[in-house]
Amino acid sequence: MHEAHLSSSKAQMIAEKEILIKFCERKDIKLDSTPLYLKDCRVELDGHSLEPPILVEVYSRVGKLAPSQIKKVLADVLKMLFVENSLGKKFQKIIVFLDEGVRDSFLGDSWRANALKIFGIKTEVISIPEMCKLVLEAQERQGRNFRKNKR
Repeated sequence: MHEAHLSSSKAQMIAEKEILIKFCERKDIKLDSTPLYLKDCRVELDGHSLEPPILVEVYSRVGKLAPSQIKKVLADVLKMLFVENSLGKKFQKIIVFLDEGVRDSFLGDSWRANALKIFGIKTEVISIPEMCKLVLEAQERQGRNFRKNKR
């Protein structure tokens, strides 16, 4: 078996699927991950349900976030707000994190935390130790590749 490409996000994709499975089990719900077609565009969410109305995005980073990673989560927030507005009904909107520390970046007194509150975005953590390990290993590979390419 060959080693994953240094910049591969396969580990994060595997972790996000596992997190979503655990989230659905915890909430005793079934979520769909097929794309939605709204306002002449395709929108992909990690999980959604029209009844009960729930929109879910999963984020599998572990550890300190760079500004671009914070923006990725905020883009997911905007995507959920777009879906809710396009469908013209209220949804429970949830971002599920793998790491408590990452979620903490969206709590407290920051403008990000206040924006999530104002727009009704809830946050949850589903910590799965083996997924944390898998993601940390991938982040380390990705970090080595980034540092190597920067030289």
